[in-house]
Amino acid sequence: MIFPFVIARDLTQRPRGRYIIDFGQDMEEQDAEFYEAPFIHLERYVRPEREKSDDEQLRERWWLHQQWRPVMRRAIDGLDRYIVTPITSKHRFYVWLEPNVIPDATVVAIARSDDYTFGVLHSRIHESWALAQASRLATGNNYRYVHTQCFNTFPFPWPLNTPDAGLSDEQRAHRDAIAVTAVEVHGVRSHWLNPPGVNPMLAQDRTMTALYNDPPPLVRRAHENLDAAVAAAYGWPEDISRDEILAGLLALNRERAAV
Repeated sequence: MIFPFVIARDLTQRPRGRYIIDFGQDMEEQDAEFYEAPFIHLERYVRPEREKSDDEQLRERWWLHQQWRPVMRRAIDGLDRYIVTPITSKHRFYVWLEPNVIPDATVVAIARSDDYTFGVLHSRIHESWALAQASRLATGNNYRYVHTQCFNTFPFPWPLNTPDAGLSDEQRAHRDAIAVTAVEVHGVRSHWLNPPGVNPMLAQDRTMTALYNDPPPLVRRAHENLDAAVAAAYGWPEDISRDEILAGLLALNRERAAV
């Protein structure tokens, strides 16, 4: 009933190793009481605040989460990992989480476990679309990745849930090439964030924000390889401009919407 818990700051900075108590969507109070220490903690710190609420449901079922997000939980259930990205951040990046890790409302969860999806999302093609669709904050360089605008409307090289049998040999080759370069990006990035043999306390300044503020050569090259693989899957040249990317994606979006 105690699970790892992440907020956007754990993604942009260093993970803080926080945990959350979760009794599910509908566990009854008498059953929750069997988990003595977590229940006592909630009774001491959560119940007094819930009892002040005007919401009858919150007052009466104070040991449960206010919003359990059943659709998200069902989508993640059965996956060996899933993709997340902070809703608000300076740089658009994606991270793998294990299925027992619970994201909070500052994190977008994407219920996919394949390297191909991770790779396409991490390409400058998706980033161009996301930037164009996102809402920018009034201060600073941060922007909001709203999934209904940035993810749901994004046309992948072919529809995301196309079965393997529905892909041509060429499409499978592109998919596999993207997956390979996505693994490369994840690998060099993880190596930079957590250098082998270095005490984690000495790597506190190695964050995602710091990494993408000034990417080292290995990370830059890995992303360039990924961008080239994704562009090829669309049938576009490696040096395609941002305006051309957006025009091509918009045409593809409209084409699929018309089907």
